[in-house]
Amino acid sequence: MSRLYEEGSKKFRNTDHGLLRWNSRVKNPVFKTKSELNCHLQQLYDEGKVKHLFGDYYLIDDDIIAVLDVLDEQLVGITFFGRRSVNPMLWNLPQLLKSRKKYGKVNLEAFLQTT
Repeated sequence: MSRLYEEGSKKFRNTDHGLLRWNSRVKNPVFKTKSELNCHLQQLYDEGKVKHLFGDYYLIDDDIIAVLDVLDEQLVGITFFGRRSVNPMLWNLPQLLKSRKKYGKVNLEAFLQTT
């Protein structure tokens, strides 16, 4: 982890794709604007609920797998893979990434558990 990350000085912003993936894969809560999502993620970050896993991969609220880019002292939400609690594939992220590299894009929605 970079020193900048540890200092807690990051601000969030999200791409259009990030907002779309949050609403389709994370789903709860659903946000209408990137600004709403930014505020939500900023609150989780300030509470210490955003943890760096490796590379550009982060764990949010001990459940959500995200790809975040550090740019100009900001965390930019590139995409969200979803919640580990409803998608067992996300528990083994390194294997998922290895499979994606070997076989191409993985349809994450196909592995969702319904309750």
